[in-house]
Amino acid sequence: MARKKIKEVEATAKTSQIIEIKENFAYRFGYEMQKESLKAFKNRTLSAIVSVIGNDRYDINYYSREIFDLVAYPFVDKINLSFVNSDLNAVLKAIDIEESKSNLYIWLQILELIANSCYSSDDNSKQIWFVRDIASALKLSGVNAVICSTSSGYKFYPASERFLDEKLVIDILNWLSKYDKAKEQFEKALQLTLKGQNCRQVVDCLRLSLELFLKQYLNNSKSLENQHDILGKKLSEKNISVEVRNMFIKLLDYYEKYNNEHAKHDDSTNEEELDFLIYLTGNFLRLLIKIK
Repeated sequence: MARKKIKEVEATAKTSQIIEIKENFAYRFGYEMQKESLKAFKNRTLSAIVSVIGNDRYDINYYSREIFDLVAYPFVDKINLSFVNSDLNAVLKAIDIEESKSNLYIWLQILELIANSCYSSDDNSKQIWFVRDIASALKLSGVNAVICSTSSGYKFYPASERFLDEKLVIDILNWLSKYDKAKEQFEKALQLTLKGQNCRQVVDCLRLSLELFLKQYLNNSKSLENQHDILGKKLSEKNISVEVRNMFIKLLDYYEKYNNEHAKHDDSTNEEELDFLIYLTGNFLRLLIKIK
């Protein structure tokens, strides 16, 4: 059975109308339209959560138990309560996503949890509307993330530039479907980036993803550093120009040196360089898969 492709969830048509209204107003008054604040993102997504959970006691207690586990808050089963008066409402309102990135990532984890459990027994319309509301809130905000439909449910991935993310992140995740080990590491790097955790580990995962990919792609067990000659020959056989071949190998050499100097033997990576390394890894993989 073919695996389900990873696909970004599109925002609602109403979102495009809101953006158009704001852009037209900004144009008439001569200022640049700013993205909505994190507070607005929180308000929009909290409204979506309220719509999903409602005042059903079972749902309130179910999501309270699951979400409290995420935020390390004690759960107590309560009877005859509305969402407004619930501990869950109080806990969700108390998460200040403007205060720190870690709080923002916790909020995204909560949204992801709800997105993967809010379907109803007769259809999944509630789930579809929820994830579209989240996609709309992301598009209106300055949060660098997208929510995608995958074979294992809905997942958030980091996003900076729409064109690059589609070509070098989403496409790559789909194309790696035949390279399970490489895909696992590439996806792990993206999840760590989204959570703002351990830049050093992100670099390690990217490198390991490329190394595991090449072992399967070239059908050998060589380390990344020992694939240069074989790669050069492969690129030549596929009529890749000498300039691009040399550029590819030179970039790969610096890629390995960066990993050794700043991740493997040190911990001096920084967030500003991660986007570049993610897209560079995606570029390596994209070219090789396309010429396969």
